[in-house]
Amino acid sequence: MTKNNYFLPFALVCSLFFLWGIVNSLNGTLIRHFQFALDLERWQAGIVDSAFYFGYFVMALPAGMFMRKYGYKKGILAGLALYAIGALLFYPAANIRVYAFFLFCLFTIASGLAFLETAANLYVTVLGPKEKSEFRINLAQSFNGISIVLGPIIGSLFIFSKKDYTAEVLATMTADEISQARLESALSVQGPYLVVGAIVAFVALLFWLTKMPEIGREEEAAAGDVSIGGLLKKYPHLALGVVAQFANVGAQATLWGYFVDFKVELARDSHLGFVNSLYRVAADMTPEQIHELGNQEVARIRALMEEEIRASGFRGNFTAFQRFLRTDRQFYAQTPEELIAHASEVAKRADGELPRLFGTLPRLSYGIRVIPDVSLNHTGSDS
Repeated sequence: MTKNNYFLPFALVCSLFFLWGIVNSLNGTLIRHFQFALDLERWQAGIVDSAFYFGYFVMALPAGMFMRKYGYKKGILAGLALYAIGALLFYPAANIRVYAFFLFCLFTIASGLAFLETAANLYVTVLGPKEKSEFRINLAQSFNGISIVLGPIIGSLFIFSKKDYTAEVLATMTADEISQARLESALSVQGPYLVVGAIVAFVALLFWLTKMPEIGREEEAAAGDVSIGGLLKKYPHLALGVVAQFANVGAQATLWGYFVDFKVELARDSHLGFVNSLYRVAADMTPEQIHELGNQEVARIRALMEEEIRASGFRGNFTAFQRFLRTDRQFYAQTPEELIAHASEVAKRADGELPRLFGTLPRLSYGIRVIPDVSLNHTGSDS
């Protein structure tokens, strides 16, 4: 392949790093979620990670042998096919609510990832000039980091129930209500995993249609048949690397798997200082407390806009501006949702009114941050 033809293959390989990071980081969400949805103990829910990484263990060597015989592109296609099948099987698994079926889905996904991770790192190093191979692999792996951050966000938005079913809440519910709540919780995994499965299938189609270079054939032919034991004896550092990788993945799986669960269980209302500063409205606040905080937010936005307009060099009559601000001087809300709606309206009106009153202004930036899981950030546009 020529240098100009590397972009699409490289982009597709980078997408693999993103795709396997997403599903890895969702496991912690599932461990917490399945405890209620499937009525599991914590140790039982933890088998999510066991089934997942067992797929890596079982398929790692077969994946390597497959790609040595049929090529890396076919190995990637096989891995994407297994990944997509496992994700799509979440739909029937949620309908029948059989935990073993969910574990099979996760095992299938991880079996596909064994193919992808075997091929992706090596592919990245050859899709471009040799002297820039380190840069390309670091760039590709950055997509994995992005997906690992997004995974828990996806889980919190689309999988976790909006209602927290604590022991106290369950004590007030009938058996039928609890059963229905568990069913709804189980069904909530269908949408996200269907979307993931569809995206993976689409990426597989792109790989199938894209010409990819075959790699490693000459080197493998020259090396001949090499046993795993022989490699470990010949390269002691490889053996140490295997041990290090085992320890690293073990620690990673433990932390990712149980962090969400322990945070919710042991420190539900304890947050870092910057989190408390971002989300200052709690769902259990009284209307009077919301009213007071709402007026504080409006006053803060008003002061910030006036400060930025003065900083822009405007020295004219502020009568019109202050008339605009007076329209928002008093505010009352019964619920956090009403606070969000009002703050949003202030931000929208500021975009339309301020440039009309004062002409060209610098970029205005003001944020309204409200109830947990909701952050309404607004940035004005230059006129």
